[in-house]
Amino acid sequence: MIKLIFSILIFTEIVFSQLSSVDFEKQIDRIYTGKIDLVLKELPELKKTFPYDIQVEYLDALLTKDGEIASKKFLTIANKNPLFDYSDDALYRVYQYHYTRGEYINADQIFARLQNDYPNSDYRKIENLESRQSINKKNNSITVQVGAFSEKLNAEKLIQQLSSYKIISEVRTKESARQLFFVVVDGFKSIEEAQNFISKLKQDYGISSIIFKNAE
Repeated sequence: MIKLIFSILIFTEIVFSQLSSVDFEKQIDRIYTGKIDLVLKELPELKKTFPYDIQVEYLDALLTKDGEIASKKFLTIANKNPLFDYSDDALYRVYQYHYTRGEYINADQIFARLQNDYPNSDYRKIENLESRQSINKKNNSITVQVGAFSEKLNAEKLIQQLSSYKIISEVRTKESARQLFFVVVDGFKSIEEAQNFISKLKQDYGISSIIFKNAE
């Protein structure tokens, strides 16, 4: 009986232990500031220490290079815990994956879910990529989000880093339940051009980014 109770206590401790929000944001900031190798190095230990932490699952998905596998991981995160602060972000990444593969029905379904489930999300206010295409023909307004930070100082650090790579970027904010400072790069003429930039940024500097468009 004592062994059973002891086992239950240990299991309970494992289940409810989680990475602190401060440490989680620190890892996110590392990923978006080109320090992805540090996060990759620490990820196995994080997964071992916090096996049931959805924050660690999100980091794992963010670092997954295979787009299809990453998309499945992000969808699992959104399905598992809709209240997780980054579940809207996870859904948007799933949406973008389907759209860039030409799977428009799946993409539309995911975007509709994002709009319905997260009415206060910054991503809820983003125009879908399809409607964006017609707008871009007029004003070349495709934007790439290079980072999203809870602290403005970290966003400014990324801008300085991008500047050293001769990439011009700026900070934008939105009023929402979670204030974020977005680092964005403007002026792409097509989805393909933006995707090429995203691939090069990842390959050359280890910085993850996604297509982003502020609603007009």
